[in-house]
Amino acid sequence: MKKEKKLLLLLGGVIVLFITVIILTQYYSNKLNEIENRHSEKFKIQFKGHIINSKKTQRLYMICVKLDYTNIDSFYSLDESLGLKIKNGTAVMTASSTLVEEDKVDYVEVNMNEDGKQKFYSNGKLIVTYDALFLGGGGLTEEDMNVCN
Repeated sequence: MKKEKKLLLLLGGVIVLFITVIILTQYYSNKLNEIENRHSEKFKIQFKGHIINSKKTQRLYMICVKLDYTNIDSFYSLDESLGLKIKNGTAVMTASSTLVEEDKVDYVEVNMNEDGKQKFYSNGKLIVTYDALFLGGGGLTEEDMNVCN
């Protein structure tokens, strides 16, 4: 009987360990899918409009864009990879200090035609096109995201 009890305990322990591994794997798989879905949603967002305000943070400028067009009514994300807020016809996003200070951009297009590009204009003239969407949120705070308020 003693060997049978040890075998049952060992078998029970293996089953509990197996179930724990399955649960943890499913949990982390769901988290990764959630992150991937969030980032794929980012690449579907399209907007364009006039820059109406800006605020310098430690590394970047936050720009406030009065939207002429957007394909989404509201969106908010603030994490290491994405800092973007769209609400009530305005968008808050990051831009380089060169674009704001030197190039004096006044209009922006983001991902129009789902091309993955950001285009910055000054006085109706295209200043620069970035082939990749840079909407980085690293180091931004809630306060930074409220530049339009």
